[in-house]
Amino acid sequence: MAPVHLPLSCYQMPKEEFPPSPECWRQHPSKPNSVPYCYFKKPEIYTHWHNLYDQREEREAEKMLRKMRDDCRYIKEVHQTHIKMFHLPMSKLTIKSEMRSRPLEPTQDPLKWQRLRELTKSLESPREDEQFYAAQALGCLRISDKFVMEALQQVAQTGPEKVKYEAYRTLAILGCLNKHVIRALIKQLKEKNEGQRMETLTGLRMALNSWAAVSKDKRTQVGDEGKLVPVLQTLIKKSSSEASLEAALCLGFLRPCSNMVQEFLLQCLCQGLKTQRMKALRMLVKVMHVHSAPVIRAILDQLCSSSVLEDRFEATQMLKTIGLEQIQAQGLEELTFNLLRRKTHNEPFLAVRQAVAQTVEELKLKPTMMNLVEANKRRK
Repeated sequence: MAPVHLPLSCYQMPKEEFPPSPECWRQHPSKPNSVPYCYFKKPEIYTHWHNLYDQREEREAEKMLRKMRDDCRYIKEVHQTHIKMFHLPMSKLTIKSEMRSRPLEPTQDPLKWQRLRELTKSLESPREDEQFYAAQALGCLRISDKFVMEALQQVAQTGPEKVKYEAYRTLAILGCLNKHVIRALIKQLKEKNEGQRMETLTGLRMALNSWAAVSKDKRTQVGDEGKLVPVLQTLIKKSSSEASLEAALCLGFLRPCSNMVQEFLLQCLCQGLKTQRMKALRMLVKVMHVHSAPVIRAILDQLCSSSVLEDRFEATQMLKTIGLEQIQAQGLEELTFNLLRRKTHNEPFLAVRQAVAQTVEELKLKPTMMNLVEANKRRK
């Protein structure tokens, strides 16, 4: 029987060096003056060093090409992922109105109802931290059932100072703006603790936002409004920029025609963070109905350079609210047209591009824009 020759294992295979050691380089016997060849044990195998170099270069080139191909595939996948992210439907960007406090039926949401019961029970806890957390959580839930309001009013009268502060703030957020709550808030606004004052202003602004959203004939009277207004005016003048803005917004809901608030908010359009400028814009456009040139320019600035997607979307809605006539009256039609034209293709998010297109149509700028596009095509 003929022997079976098995292949050598990896441990028995002779090791090869790359590149070959200098001892292997020889001149061809018949060409003494030629470039050296690489000589192996098998005499019939000769490798020219140029060929060896070319093969190595070719392998490196293939490796690089493979890497580039993989990188391109990765970039393409990332690009497609980003494109999917950019194609955000407009329904996701509808401007959310300020959530108002409301009563809750037990059958409507049993879990939330159970949570409300647990939190109101926690208001009676002997632990101060638990009471404070319960009062804070009830403000976040924005449910103004009778038993919730009664529990908050009780703890606001009998609880520790820290809990009283949070209970009054929550009562305001839930729509209770009687004189007892307003007096407690005024007391908090007069204190020197900047952080606490800021929280109080934020809660008051949320409460007044919901209050102003109700029609005038159905609004409840804000208790001690006459005492609250001068406190807010003082805070506008003497507080930090963020607290001053919050105070101005609170006063704007109470006094929409206030020249002091209007002047302050117009100043805010030129300084501070973009998010703070947007707060000022909302008050000026939606509540105070100020449609001046600085306001329109600030809206265009938000649409052009705000990093917040929702703010860019809201800027398009503000332009529709102001309307073409007012934009023309301020001499800003050309600026508005050019910016909207750029945003129709520069804006990465589909929903905002759609909103821009709707704004163009609403402002009756679509025919002009289409003519311009056609003219550019003819030039090309």
